[in-house]
Amino acid sequence: MESFQLERLVAGILGVGGAEACLEETLKYMNEREAFGRQIKKFQVLRHDMVQLYTELEAGKQMTYNACWLYQNGEIPVKECSMVKLYMTELGNKIVDKCLQMFGGYGYMEDFPIARAYRDARVGTIVGGTTQIMREILSKIIIDDVRYKKVYSNPEEIKSASTTAAPEKNWGNPQTAKEIILSIPLRIKKDKAASYSTVFQFDIAGETGGQYTLNVKDGEAKVEEGLNGTAECVITTDAKTYEDIELGRMDPTMAFMGGQIRVSNIAAMMQFAKMFHRV
Repeated sequence: MESFQLERLVAGILGVGGAEACLEETLKYMNEREAFGRQIKKFQVLRHDMVQLYTELEAGKQMTYNACWLYQNGEIPVKECSMVKLYMTELGNKIVDKCLQMFGGYGYMEDFPIARAYRDARVGTIVGGTTQIMREILSKIIIDDVRYKKVYSNPEEIKSASTTAAPEKNWGNPQTAKEIILSIPLRIKKDKAASYSTVFQFDIAGETGGQYTLNVKDGEAKVEEGLNGTAECVITTDAKTYEDIELGRMDPTMAFMGGQIRVSNIAAMMQFAKMFHRV
């Protein structure tokens, strides 16, 4: 059970980011859209719906922060992580559904990010354990008084081991999309990726981008130009967005929900991220 908590916590965090992005887009639309001679943000029903959603999201954020704090400090917050996963993914679906309603017919048009958000939010209640599974886990903890014990090393041992084994950074200081992608083989975590194999393709528009294929097999990675073969995951974006995400200037969740970057296989991307050091 301990192994699943980070995945469920991440699902909840993605729910927070996705819901926040939806509300921001909707609020922007409400300021621009007019009906019956006035901005739709002036209609009381819509105003009240928005503040209710913001209130529920804030409650979910605080729950998520608490679960993150417990996890960071070495606890085994099965109950808290399950609650975050349950609440935030269901709330994410509720928020995007109500936000799309405010867009009317435009909500179904791909020109509006809310259409993509409506489709993407649905998977939140499935990945990492469905809503029904979360409720059953919580039922066992709350009603049946089931307790889950730690089965891995304590946080201090993990911290000490990771500090000792931390490799020296040998990939320089890449800044452009091309440089960042070409540095991937140098950033592989040999211990974690020893039996990991995949093929990723990067389709990055712009002068500092390009098309690249990354082959990973048993801890060895190689980048070649062009989109070659069949990829497990394809990442499509422009050079500036990719650079901003990799260099920490842009939130990847917000970029994804806003349609600025497309990832064909989210599960593969999450696994991939664990195998490489950040720039």
